Amino acid sequence: MTIEILGHSQRIFLTGTAISEARPGWLTYDVPPLEVWDESLQLLTSAERARIPTADFFDGLRCAAAGKVIELFTAPAKSRPSTLQRDDP
Repeated sequence: MTIEILGHSQRIFLTGTAISEARPGWLTYDVPPLEVWDESLQLLTSAERARIPTADFFDGLRCAAAGKVIELFTAPAKSRPSTLQRDDP
């Protein structure tokens, strides 16, 4: 999953986050260490950068990602991206 941040003057993309469905209805998030994003985060203002390593940021990320995954999984199977398929019982 790619996280897009609309920074003060540009769009920033943070890559390397993965979401998997451990079992139906249970999502697991794998977020890389913040150091992986150092170069991208340098493009943000110091105030914007300070908000990234907070619980609020990651809670918002979790909620947004869960909503997107649920939306994609409830879409008809033929319209899902090939990387987002699951075996429906």
